[in-house]
Amino acid sequence: NPESTSPGMADATEASIRLALAASGQETIENLKRSIKLSETAKKHLPPDGAHFARAQLNEAAAHLRLADLGIQPVEHLRTAVELYQQVYQFGRKGKDVGVVRRDEATARRKLASLGIDSQVNLRKAIGLYIAAEEQFEPSSLDLALTRIGLANTYQAFAEHEKSTANLQNAQRIYRELTDEFPLPPTYHGL
Repeated sequence: NPESTSPGMADATEASIRLALAASGQETIENLKRSIKLSETAKKHLPPDGAHFARAQLNEAAAHLRLADLGIQPVEHLRTAVELYQQVYQFGRKGKDVGVVRRDEATARRKLASLGIDSQVNLRKAIGLYIAAEEQFEPSSLDLALTRIGLANTYQAFAEHEKSTANLQNAQRIYRELTDEFPLPPTYHGL
């Protein structure tokens, strides 16, 4: 397979490694910035309708989202992450992968709203994305739980933004459902 040995594939692989290094706390900012550059370079050499291109796109979006979390030009990085996540849908992926993309885009939109950027629009879109993502995950899976937590947090943010009792009630309902489905273990008090 010529794609697997292309310069684009090598750059995409290094971008993934640098993203993992950043996640482990090793030279976080430098590795995130380098992951973005490598992903951009990789995409120039990969077929735009291929799985490796999509992976490079997702790595780039994840790096932008993480830089925003670190407070580095958060609006710019979040907007870029949203654009990149939206472009991934064209690859027609199904199941868990598309659920993760929807959840990540929803998270980026919720964070944009928290910064006062088109708050109402971003919160509404985030809710729709979280709900669509839920359908892609297995019941009682960690991915579903993380998506439901994001949805509850978004309903809560929307309730605070609009002074809406209905959104607050939705958030409370989801938190209760999560507590019922994923109970915390009893506290262990020593040996």
